[in-house]
Amino acid sequence: MLPENDMLFVVELLVENKLSAHSITAGKKYWSKEYTIHEISDFDEKHIIGIVKDENEQWNISIIDKKNGIIIQKHYLTKFEFDKRFTARLWEGAKIVKTAGFMVITYSPNEIWLIKDGKTM
Repeated sequence: MLPENDMLFVVELLVENKLSAHSITAGKKYWSKEYTIHEISDFDEKHIIGIVKDENEQWNISIIDKKNGIIIQKHYLTKFEFDKRFTARLWEGAKIVKTAGFMVITYSPNEIWLIKDGKTM
């Protein structure tokens, strides 16, 4: 069982593209997955949300299980086609911001999404 307030999620970008979960107190790695991630944020007590690149080089919003690191949902909110300029990372303004009651996501040009109670507004 993973203690919720003992979790630290690490995105590796320099040598390999990985997401891993570690115990803060025990210094133990729980899991590691090969994902290219621009940004992650806490979603709820069981999941994190991230801007993740898929096998077709397209960025999406993924919901990831905290226990095992498996992507359980992918959401393609934009019709924007990401080309070779965006293979490594997105621009600085691509963000996931969680505030009281809703989440703001921007990861494609001129588009902003608001998510409240798991639904896109």
